[in-house]
Amino acid sequence: MKKIILSVLITLAIIILGSVLYIYSGSYNISQLSHHNRLTRWAIENTTSHSIKRRIKDITVPDLSDSAQIITGFVHYNEMCIGCHGGPGIGQAEMAEGLYPSPPKLTKFSSKMDPKEAFWVIKNGIKMTSMPAFGPTHSDNKIWAIVAFLNQSLDKMSP
Repeated sequence: MKKIILSVLITLAIIILGSVLYIYSGSYNISQLSHHNRLTRWAIENTTSHSIKRRIKDITVPDLSDSAQIITGFVHYNEMCIGCHGGPGIGQAEMAEGLYPSPPKLTKFSSKMDPKEAFWVIKNGIKMTSMPAFGPTHSDNKIWAIVAFLNQSLDKMSP
């Protein structure tokens, strides 16, 4: 039993040492122009998905059909989101073309998004994706207004 424990500890030490050496070697290309390999992309996508699902369980979705709320959401989307995500007949800003991962073009599927997930992402942002957290600068009501606009109107609008 002691040999097994010692073998496991030595294996872990080698893995940790190898990881530290890899990090300090500078071999990993962190450029926005160098995309992740499949394993890294899989790990990031699954970590993100499961993390969000765990955190949205207790969120209660308000009525998203209020036209005043949708208009407020449009104003905020137009001010903060359109540059990266684009809008009906409006492409993403030049800056967004250099982001990796690319911001999703919400005009194609916004009404299909889970409102709880959209609220959480807008409020909290997502690390290492250029998606900022708007929770520090916007009330929950304003964030829900953006979600209402996404859910009720964005992908139904013409240019």
